[in-house]
Amino acid sequence: MTQIRLARLPLSWKILFTGFVLILSCGYLAAAMNAKLAVGMTPQKIADHYGNKALNPAEKAAIAEQGFVEEELDLDDETVADQPAGMSMEAGMHHEGMSMPGMHHGAMSMKDDSLPPQILAQVSHIHWLGFSLLLICLGSLFCMTTVAEPLKATLVAILCLS
Repeated sequence: MTQIRLARLPLSWKILFTGFVLILSCGYLAAAMNAKLAVGMTPQKIADHYGNKALNPAEKAAIAEQGFVEEELDLDDETVADQPAGMSMEAGMHHEGMSMPGMHHGAMSMKDDSLPPQILAQVSHIHWLGFSLLLICLGSLFCMTTVAEPLKATLVAILCLS
């Protein structure tokens, strides 16, 4: 029976696993920070926020009576007229045109485009987790190539840092 030990793995695999664990940990820390800032850390607040979101009988009856209406989405027919008043096409690409909860609008007049920690945590935690999955997939594929080990280790390290 062959035993796989991390100590015996080539340097490129060690770098890959270390980078994966570090990036995944950053994602979970950002998720915890998001939960703390958005919801709170008491068990009751977490249960209230993430608990059962099922429809109550009155909501079910209203939907049954009115029916569920889906709006059609036509991506080919997007014009400037479809944009909300005062919002240009370029403004939709940047957060200056959006009203985010928790953002102080007084900062806009001073040209301070920084985001509050809660929004940074909310946006970044899913990206950290996605980056860790991309890293482990791409890094594993690259570690299995026949390229020289020093080059693999260097490129996997660059992948982790990027």
